[in-house]
Amino acid sequence: MASDFFRINLRRLMTEKDIGVKALVAVTGVSASQISHYRSGDNAPDGERRAKIARALGVSVEDLERDPKTVQPEPRLINRK
Repeated sequence: MASDFFRINLRRLMTEKDIGVKALVAVTGVSASQISHYRSGDNAPDGERRAKIARALGVSVEDLERDPKTVQPEPRLINRK
């Protein structure tokens, strides 16, 4: 279930922040094919890749894994160092 939440939140955040697959690849170093697999729900990233993706989107890993149907505060901004 968490991977479904990750997939949904990843797609939503990429759309909201207008970040395409190529831009996410450039920032995270995760391949375009892997990001496409994550977006489609074919597989889910390991902890290190989740953290890289979360940082690139300016949110926490927990924000990516949270049930998107629950009432949520605005995702927290994370320092992208």
